[in-house]
Amino acid sequence: MSNTKNSLRDWHPIEEAIIEHIDRYGMTTPEAACVAGVKGMNDPQVAEARLQALTRRGDLVIQTLPGNCITYTLSLQSRNRLGQQAAERLSRPPSLRLLAERFAFLTFSCLQDQRRSKLTPVELKERFADLYRHGSAHHFYLTREFGPPRLGFLRIDVGSYGRWDRIVAKASDDLRTHLSMALVRKLLDEDAFELTVITALPTKAQRIKEALAERRDALPVPTRCIAMPELVNFIRPAPD
Repeated sequence: MSNTKNSLRDWHPIEEAIIEHIDRYGMTTPEAACVAGVKGMNDPQVAEARLQALTRRGDLVIQTLPGNCITYTLSLQSRNRLGQQAAERLSRPPSLRLLAERFAFLTFSCLQDQRRSKLTPVELKERFADLYRHGSAHHFYLTREFGPPRLGFLRIDVGSYGRWDRIVAKASDDLRTHLSMALVRKLLDEDAFELTVITALPTKAQRIKEALAERRDALPVPTRCIAMPELVNFIRPAPD
């Protein structure tokens, strides 16, 4: 990041760490940045002050999500400095689905458990090249919940309240796809791969969990399903 345009000041190492964190998840909050252990963000008030300072300088923009959740995301100026592909991702407003997926990944990784981290496309290509697909949305993460790092794939359900069978079918397809890869089978032998499904409501999460458990013999991958009620705001936003 030191090779920036001469017309722009270089980022301080703390600012650089904040920018990299936000680029990883697509957004952040002061609390998420603190839990993630971002350099210089060890207190929510300090984190918010730093995020606001970067906003005033034009590096970040404030984004209000459904449910009135205030987040910070990268400005077009910052994305241009990070590279053309990053800038293209901001060339049009993100869809509600994409915002929900970013929010869910940030919450899953940085608010529910500080031992998880989303893998960037560059990290995935360097560490697990067989799983990398150019131009694809990569929903892989590393978790250190049970000792050695474990690679995980995250399936985020931002559909309607019902039809839990649809997300089960999609998750089953995810499992079959990954089981067809030698790398994943090797990781499974080492107890180093898992799949997580996130959905909004606890009742739906329980049905998905039970259905995937029934498929465990045919699809032998550790799975879990997590309810994230905040996603209801994206499925059915509050009226203005």
